[in-house]
Amino acid sequence: MGILGFYYGGCPCVMGFVERIWLLPWGSPLSVVLIMLVIITITTLFKGRIFCGWVCPHGALQEFLFQVKISFPLERRVDSSLKILKYLFLIFIVLAAIFTGQGLFCRYEPFKAIYGLSASGLTLALVIVTLMASLVFYRPWCRYICPLGAYLGIIAWLGSRWGLNRTQITADCLFCRKCLRVCPINAIKEEGRGCKINYRECITCGDCLEACPTTGIKGKED
Repeated sequence: MGILGFYYGGCPCVMGFVERIWLLPWGSPLSVVLIMLVIITITTLFKGRIFCGWVCPHGALQEFLFQVKISFPLERRVDSSLKILKYLFLIFIVLAAIFTGQGLFCRYEPFKAIYGLSASGLTLALVIVTLMASLVFYRPWCRYICPLGAYLGIIAWLGSRWGLNRTQITADCLFCRKCLRVCPINAIKEEGRGCKINYRECITCGDCLEACPTTGIKGKED
């Protein structure tokens, strides 16, 4: 957060990676954006959304704000429905970049305005809403809006389907539901007589690994 956020002013735009790929002219040389997106994509295939949980400065800023503890937990069905928004937003910014040739997302993205301590108009409104929401909800931008999070969620899901990501809930699970209760983004759900990780939403924070009383979650030592 200190380096990528306040020192570099949020540049390169972390959440604008996916959008900016579509703005590169055909035949252009590899850019820093493309190289970073490739590295992050490969890492996500094997380790899940580790970038979201351990690197992204925007997620870190939201976590700091949430420490104020004005929490308001959402009902799980409402939370699940809202998470669909970021996938719709991902589709929107890609189509907008293709058909308009402009980076609309980076123009109004609130975090760069926060790091630069400068905002006006629509961006200022987004800054205020983002800051206020982060005081009440855990990582609201990451969970419901972030297009990069949506993209990495799809990649993480593919990694799990292809057997590349080995983190999983095993047969040793006691079904104590501790992992389900401590997961801050509701990425673990009940399924039958056990629990299952939603790899599209999991940011590999590790809270479930610490809470598990057995070896029911494989991946900590791996």
